[in-house]
Amino acid sequence: MISPIRWLRRNKRNLERALLKRLTVSPRYQAKLRKRMLDTLADPSQPLRLIVGGGPKIAYRGWHLTDQETLDLLLPEQWEKLFGQPRIDAMLAEHVWEHLTWEQGLGAASLCCQYMKPGAIFRVAVPDGYHPSPEYIRRVEPGGTGSAAADHKILHTYQTFSKMFQEAGFEVRLLEYWDENQVFHHEPFSFDDGRINRRPLFAPTTPALTRDATFASDPALSPRAKLRPAGNELYNTTSLILDAIKPANPNRSDS
Repeated sequence: MISPIRWLRRNKRNLERALLKRLTVSPRYQAKLRKRMLDTLADPSQPLRLIVGGGPKIAYRGWHLTDQETLDLLLPEQWEKLFGQPRIDAMLAEHVWEHLTWEQGLGAASLCCQYMKPGAIFRVAVPDGYHPSPEYIRRVEPGGTGSAAADHKILHTYQTFSKMFQEAGFEVRLLEYWDENQVFHHEPFSFDDGRINRRPLFAPTTPALTRDATFASDPALSPRAKLRPAGNELYNTTSLILDAIKPANPNRSDS
């Protein structure tokens, strides 16, 4: 029989998630978040940094957490009522856009661009359709085996995701992604512009990685790295991450 202490250690993360979800879905907590955001909106001197589609989590310091109840990506009238003009200094969305169809995602990205200040950065992460592990793809594809995949509408690659945000009016800077040749690309970036948690467990200084790379002997690997093999493939938690930047002059011609 497993001891209570061992059971708690084994289930610590699930218990933390359950408690956090119970806290963050409470009407009192939601009202507190909304009041904080409205107080910031009322003071133009305060930067407005939004996490959209945040779900059950605690907001990062300096960021306002929103979800579908407080800020619906598919309701332009709600955004107009809240903001009225470009007011947002930064935005962050981690694993949200895969829950939207192409048309919904493009409309939501355009809506975000409309209310962001020129030069503002929107950091966005989604599951990566070019990840070389079949197990990863099975977990994140629409209708896949992952816990949230039943609601996934699309599996983006760096080409499709970049195109969507460019069509929405943003300039795009790719930060982390797998390409069609199964090579991993990483550009150094700061969490000051938005923290993404679903990222590689290996150190970001590791060179571009291929499916045939030998990771166990790589000194750049994080000590907490836990790589789960799927056949001879790499299975690691990575995301397709980009920064969508609203142009300083949104009306400028591209020609």
